[in-house]
Amino acid sequence: MSYIESHQELENHPKLLDLMVALRIDTDTALGRLHRFWYWCMTYAETWVLEKHPAARIDAKFGAGFVAAMRECGFI
Repeated sequence: MSYIESHQELENHPKLLDLMVALRIDTDTALGRLHRFWYWCMTYAETWVLEKHPAARIDAKFGAGFVAAMRECGFI
């Protein structure tokens, strides 16, 4: 079983705060969505290369504008 490492500093990280603003979501939702995205990547983008997945597919899973917001905030 794979896992991701998560640090307590993530809750107040500027990138997460920017993601919250971009998507108009709260801290808990942002953290959950980010972790769910990382879990999804571990299964469907094992090398963390997302080019084979259209933004629309990822947005369908994680919410409208998710990919654009992740790029804007520097997560991807």
